[in-house]
Amino acid sequence: MDTTTSILASGLRARAESLDIVANNLANTGTPAFKSELERYALYGSDEAAAANGGLEFTGLSPDLRKSWINFSQGLLEPTARPLDVALEGNAYFVTESPDGNLLTRNGSFQIGTDETNKLKRAAGVEVHQGWLEKSNIDPTTGSIQMVKISRQFEMLQKALQLHGEMGKRSTEEVGRV
Repeated sequence: MDTTTSILASGLRARAESLDIVANNLANTGTPAFKSELERYALYGSDEAAAANGGLEFTGLSPDLRKSWINFSQGLLEPTARPLDVALEGNAYFVTESPDGNLLTRNGSFQIGTDETNKLKRAAGVEVHQGWLEKSNIDPTTGSIQMVKISRQFEMLQKALQLHGEMGKRSTEEVGRV
């Protein structure tokens, strides 16, 4: 694969990964206390590209999704009038029990258990709002705009890859005529 095709393919992969992240965020806008995922990219130059460039530093670096990270900012608090809905304000979490051990969550949509050992307790120094839930920290409008922007970038990279392929084909045909 030539360098241009490799760079364009890498850009397509990066944009596809971005679309996955944004789509997941948008799908969870209604999930109480959902925390959005953000992306972090680094530039990547393959060993093959450096070797093809005579061992010199490769200048045509392509984007590489290094990792995603979670935006832990608090979502807006919304009244629900359900007495078992509890929202936390500030940097705090509920500890819930599961078969795999304790889990941390900010989703305060609780139900009464069948036994009396599950009691809600107020954490020291944390403001607790009974009858409220924390909404997700995703702005659907911003997420939708981001999805359109990424989709357009993906389409432009597809078009560039298509044009590059057509240019390669055309140049091969021209060389064959000479």
